[in-house]
Amino acid sequence: MGYSKKLTFLLFFSLLLKLSVIGMYQLYDTTEARYAGIAMRMVLKSDYITPWFLEGTPFLGKPPLSFWATAASFKMFGFDEFFARLPHFLAMILCMLASFCFVKRFRNKNEALIFCLVLSSSTIFWILAGSVMTDAFLLLGITITNIAFFYGINKVKQAKYWYLFGVGVAVSLLSKGIIGVVLSGIICFLYTLIKNKWRGLLNPHFVLGILLALLLSFPWFYLMEKAHPGFIEYFIIGEHFERFLSSKWEGDKYGFVHSTPPFMILFFMLLSAPQWVLYLAYKVYGNYKTIDFKNDYILFVFLMFVVPIAFFSLSKNIIFPYTAPAIIGFSCLVSLFLKREKTIFCLTTSFIIMYFIAFAIGIKFFAETDKHLIYEFKKTAGENDVLYYKSNPQFSAYFYSQDKLEYLGKNPFEKTKTKFIVSSKQDLELQNFTKLRCNKRGCLYHNNS
Repeated sequence: MGYSKKLTFLLFFSLLLKLSVIGMYQLYDTTEARYAGIAMRMVLKSDYITPWFLEGTPFLGKPPLSFWATAASFKMFGFDEFFARLPHFLAMILCMLASFCFVKRFRNKNEALIFCLVLSSSTIFWILAGSVMTDAFLLLGITITNIAFFYGINKVKQAKYWYLFGVGVAVSLLSKGIIGVVLSGIICFLYTLIKNKWRGLLNPHFVLGILLALLLSFPWFYLMEKAHPGFIEYFIIGEHFERFLSSKWEGDKYGFVHSTPPFMILFFMLLSAPQWVLYLAYKVYGNYKTIDFKNDYILFVFLMFVVPIAFFSLSKNIIFPYTAPAIIGFSCLVSLFLKREKTIFCLTTSFIIMYFIAFAIGIKFFAETDKHLIYEFKKTAGENDVLYYKSNPQFSAYFYSQDKLEYLGKNPFEKTKTKFIVSSKQDLELQNFTKLRCNKRGCLYHNNS
């Protein structure tokens, strides 16, 4: 078997392995179940303008593209873990395909395959490709924007790629707002400045590409502001500035602020692709002069890696997925050095083995939700029975019940005669009830009287 065929086989094996497991675990609380629940409500309400956080509560924190994709999957295939995650897996595959063509065009086919293997064996890729979050679509938007800009500014089929550039900007805006546009904008600006390619922007198709981005993205923002006055102010000022600049920001309507020390993004980057970070550090140490920044491609992928890391270095409110915008440029840099077949196969297969060990441990000890309590209720309850929660329900409970539950609070018996109720394992008020099923957080109780 030839070198290219071996790389291709290993790549397809890795991707098929990942695809085969995305339906094997529950939608975890809080992020996955929360975002899947928003997509579920789009389908149940037939409302594809307003993302609904919970019944009666609009979600103003994120644009809808990832919710639309998940909702479309639900609409076609039903409310299932596999189909909740499938659009996000496909978004990451599109990132890989676009980048593969980019590396192949400006380097060679083998290096493009090595890039794909590096990317596919990074922790951040496996997480984003198997989770219901907004970050896979943000990365898709940033990747399309960056690559299309590089083609356009270097006069490679300019008209085609400037319009694709506009599509990428729109995907970023509709995935997570202006943050993706800012990151791509800094990368493209620095590249243009360093290489003095300003004349490449004097192209009517570049302007039309920007207009296309606005045409694709503006209508949703307009309709949201019209339906929910104050949305733009909260989304732009709160979610894009105060969230990152202040660890004491108290305006978050839907979660909590993550207080992190400066440069925490460097530690997150190490976790995002541990074996490749160490490999790149080893290869670059003492040999940094071998990186030819006069080469347009090398400079650009270097900026794609460094700019997102530098941008988030001083942020006081970041989480692990914020390394995603840097992973394409990082994987391109690693593939510059990675030539030995044994090294490629060793580092790739060792990651896959470690992933499955972590996967099994995660499912066993950390991935439990209220799914089985909900399913036990559906199996036991009559047609008119209602499931009540004495404590605040988890997002997984809303998703797996399709919002068919009620939260009663501390004194449920004052409000209704409850037949099925979820509460803590040691709830003395429910000692006359029968426990049907329990998980680590609580139990489903049944009143036979």
